[in-house]
Amino acid sequence: MKSRFLKIFRVIAIFLYRRPLVKRWYESIIKSLLSPVKMRDSYKETGLFKKDDGVNVTLLKGLRTDIKPNWEGMVHPTASSKLPDEKGLSRKAKVCMKNVNELELLLGAYGMSLQGKSLLEVGCYDGIHAYQLSGLTGKVVIASDISSYYIVQQQGCKVDEPTLTNKQGHLDELRNHCISWLGAKNSHVGKVKFVEDDISKTNLPGACVDIICSWEVMEHISDPEEALKNMYKLLKPGGVCFHEYNPFFSIDGGHSLCTLDFHWGHTRLTGSEFDRYVDSLRPEENEIDKSFFHQSLNRMTLELLKKYATSAGFTVKTIIPWVNEYHAELVENDVLVQTKIIHPTAEMLDLISPKIWLLLQKS
Repeated sequence: MKSRFLKIFRVIAIFLYRRPLVKRWYESIIKSLLSPVKMRDSYKETGLFKKDDGVNVTLLKGLRTDIKPNWEGMVHPTASSKLPDEKGLSRKAKVCMKNVNELELLLGAYGMSLQGKSLLEVGCYDGIHAYQLSGLTGKVVIASDISSYYIVQQQGCKVDEPTLTNKQGHLDELRNHCISWLGAKNSHVGKVKFVEDDISKTNLPGACVDIICSWEVMEHISDPEEALKNMYKLLKPGGVCFHEYNPFFSIDGGHSLCTLDFHWGHTRLTGSEFDRYVDSLRPEENEIDKSFFHQSLNRMTLELLKKYATSAGFTVKTIIPWVNEYHAELVENDVLVQTKIIHPTAEMLDLISPKIWLLLQKS
């Protein structure tokens, strides 16, 4: 009976979707969910910013919030030292488990699996991914991160020995808090070895793992070319790298601190122009914005990604840009032209792909 009802419902749904009015209504809802960002003429203009070449760009009220709705939490953190509550942990654990399952499915398409493999997670932060990965592999996962990365995102904080010690202590407390909660709620967790390590200048031993992975990290690696060379060295023969990341050139690739008040502003300004922009328009946050823009975001396009990966010795199994078709409507001519002047290898595909999947294999 249930199966028959579903068939009838499906037929009705298809029939209705084919009606022009219903189809436009449906697509408008989907568009609002997938891309809350609107065309330039839909925003109220709040002023102009003059680039070094004399060209003016129009500033748009509310655009930053549409692109990064929670940006103020990065500029004015109110609970940076607090440990996440049960609701927050539950939400993060579900996302991490989804990511791990997606990785296992992708590996399965190439006749590979996480199970029984030694593994390194780069940019582990709270360790939730690593704990769940270890529960699946049955082995200890090496989880690396750089404490200084989190310090430079705080206004007025300098990277020195006291702040590093304080941040490392907080990360240890956070990771212990997460494993206590995960262990009580889910048996699917394992052991993790946390290390302080910059993958661009790694101190880890060569040929030590079968798989290297990361989520939302690759765009923040200071030297991605050198990092990929090091990943190749760290992998055993036949080992693979998987990375999911939000590239710099996507519409939200400036993240909360460097998303400006015009479309793809972070890709259309030089370093000096960006500094002048935040000095004049965001003086209360200019220090952390500059730090993040110059130190925490690399400019790796898809073309450079392929070049770096093959130069390191990898076989590129697949690169999957997750395109948002609605972003394509927002790319007016000046967006691509101004971006390419500063970043010659950038293309349309870079601008409309907010997520990249990368799978590489060592020969």
